[in-house]
Amino acid sequence: MENNIYSSDFSDKQFKAAYWYARHRLGLRRAMILALAGVALFFLIYGLYGVFDFYVISRSDLALWQKSISDSKLNNELVSQVRSPLQLELQGASVLANNEKDDFVAWVFNPNREWLAQEITYHFKSNSVETPKIKDFVLPGQQKILYAFANEKNSGANLALVIDDIQWKKVANYEALRDKILQFEFLNKKLELGSGQSGEQSYTSLSFELANRSAYSFYDPKFILLVYQGQRLIYSDQIILDSLVAGEVKAKNLLVPMRLPFNSTFTVYPDIDIYDPSVFKGFDVGSGELK
Repeated sequence: MENNIYSSDFSDKQFKAAYWYARHRLGLRRAMILALAGVALFFLIYGLYGVFDFYVISRSDLALWQKSISDSKLNNELVSQVRSPLQLELQGASVLANNEKDDFVAWVFNPNREWLAQEITYHFKSNSVETPKIKDFVLPGQQKILYAFANEKNSGANLALVIDDIQWKKVANYEALRDKILQFEFLNKKLELGSGQSGEQSYTSLSFELANRSAYSFYDPKFILLVYQGQRLIYSDQIILDSLVAGEVKAKNLLVPMRLPFNSTFTVYPDIDIYDPSVFKGFDVGSGELK
């Protein structure tokens, strides 16, 4: 049997590759170490840059992002109203002189979009007088004026509005319903600057036309008259019509029982509880539908 120590199954090409590896293995090892060190250095630099960017470069952008995350995309006020309504906001009480009597008025605001103050019981209280309790309503999102008419003259010192009770009702789609039903237009408003005499009492004549542009008819619709001198409210009253049918235009003439300043202006707005079926003419309360 032939005994040849150089006998092998490897080819020349494989011997050359093994020789090259044996000769360069230390260099390959150094190259691998340098490559790994380079990768580690890259990630170290990248991490340091990320920290610098986080705390310095992008700090303002991060603050804005965090604020956008913390700010709920939901209407927080609306969410808070899901279970219980927010309280009415009282915006001050004042006295309006009306010849020999004083009218007490106060503005209130309903901040709720889905709660109707279906019945609010209130009264006015001053140093010398406390009015009887009065009932009214306040629609969602409505700023409304509340009254106590014909009080003793000069009896409104330290006047305050007192809310005795509120009955709330959850409603939906109020704004769409309001825009659909309360479509009134006030035309040809005139204020007679020259006051006249009716017996011994001074008066001022106001006139306007009230147009119902909606498809709804009303029983006893109520409207609020506000008279201003500049930005100051100087007179207010309630106007109640017998009825107002769809498409009707009614002329209204009023005698204000006082001599108004020549530069007075006035406006009129509806005060109708659109959730009360009894206000609609032709409304079948049993079926819940308009005839």
